[in-house]
Amino acid sequence: MLVVVAVSIGLLLANVLTQVEALPPLPPPPPPSAPEAIAVAPPPVLARGCAQPSGPYCHDGFYDRFGLGLGYASISGRGPRGDISFSGSGLALSGELGWTVGHGFVLGLDSYFLGGSGSLIGGPHGAATASGTLIFDLGLIADWFPDPENGLHFGGGLGLGLSGIFAIEGAATGLGASLEGGYDWWVASQLSVGVFLRASMTTPGPTQIVDPGLRVETWKFALPPSELKPAATAIPGRTGCLGGNERLSDA
Repeated sequence: MLVVVAVSIGLLLANVLTQVEALPPLPPPPPPSAPEAIAVAPPPVLARGCAQPSGPYCHDGFYDRFGLGLGYASISGRGPRGDISFSGSGLALSGELGWTVGHGFVLGLDSYFLGGSGSLIGGPHGAATASGTLIFDLGLIADWFPDPENGLHFGGGLGLGLSGIFAIEGAATGLGASLEGGYDWWVASQLSVGVFLRASMTTPGPTQIVDPGLRVETWKFALPPSELKPAATAIPGRTGCLGGNERLSDA
């Protein structure tokens, strides 16, 4: 009896093993999945130039320019008491405020001051005499940047001019005109610094006080560094331009 049971169990185990071996192999486990990549948005890039209104590094909008440098003046006059001539050099200051009305084109107000010393010939003293001079111009100016993203600019203005010579205690007024040109380098998104050359003249006008018959004509030249702040929202700076991008204007 025991033998029969053992044989039956053996046959049963053999049958189970046969069925297990006939089963298909288990598929391999899937490979581990890569970690999910997290997309990071790049930081916004500030558009440079004039691609947008009042953009950085573009001469547009509000304009202001301030200049400080060397100036030269030549003054000549004719009158019933004789002719005079004066030439001298000194400190030149200029300031301009305006607004960009077109593509790199600015209209605004202009002021110019020159104070210096030189030599006066003629007048009541006859021989050459040391004298000081003060010159002041005030008027309207136009400044143009052919490429508003670049620093090259040209301009000119019209207004009134006053020229005074200390040695003759006289001052003359007349109509004034100026031409200027220069180049500015960007130092910030709404600020540039540069240099410009300015030449101006004042038409003959009568002197006051000592010799009303003396009519004086003045030529002035200046080479001041300028701070321009060009930007529609900027506030003025050191040679060039402010404002809509801007001049010490910007300029």
